Amino acid sequence: MVLLFILLGILQGYAHSSAKTPRSEVLKNMNNRIRTTCNVLFQE
Repeated sequence: MVLLFILLGILQGYAHSSAKTPRSEVLKNMNNRIRTTCNVLFQE
């Protein structure tokens, strides 16, 4: 259930940022977001 919300957040961030930034920037931001969410998950 938690993973579902995380995926939705990542997809929303991707859709929101891809409208105005180039693809490489979007992918970099997605990688950072995934990395931080994974860190948070493993810490809990």
